[in-house]
Amino acid sequence: MVKPAYRRAELRPNWAGEPGYVADTLQKAEYKMFEIVKPKFVREENGIRFHVAAWRMEVFATVGTGCTLRVVGFLNAEAKDGAWVPSNLAVAPEYRRKGIATTMLGLMEASFPGVKMDRVFGLLTAEAAACRNAYNNRIACRRARLTDV
Repeated sequence: MVKPAYRRAELRPNWAGEPGYVADTLQKAEYKMFEIVKPKFVREENGIRFHVAAWRMEVFATVGTGCTLRVVGFLNAEAKDGAWVPSNLAVAPEYRRKGIATTMLGLMEASFPGVKMDRVFGLLTAEAAACRNAYNNRIACRRARLTDV
């Protein structure tokens, strides 16, 4: 079997992680969301609301409403070597393994077609690498099915 030409490169982790990183990233994302960005609501899945800030290439996942609204997931893209690359993928520990990161990656790819999903900018934990690789493999398989006619 020949591998499809559009198969994405496997990403390798380069960072073990730091306990306060996710909490710090989500706290900064909450500030951005409410004070600076005011992203557009896109959809809701299983009680998680997803928002996209087009002008900043950012995707947010939230729970709750009004005063209890809380950011539980965040993803943005940054310019690196002339291309936009996903960066800062964070999901609160109690909300992991619920498809939030996968949905945010899908929204980023759909909202910002120029983002290079098979590249990495900055630090990447083993868990984030596994998530991104699984997402990229699903997309490659889906495209292979569409072209195998």
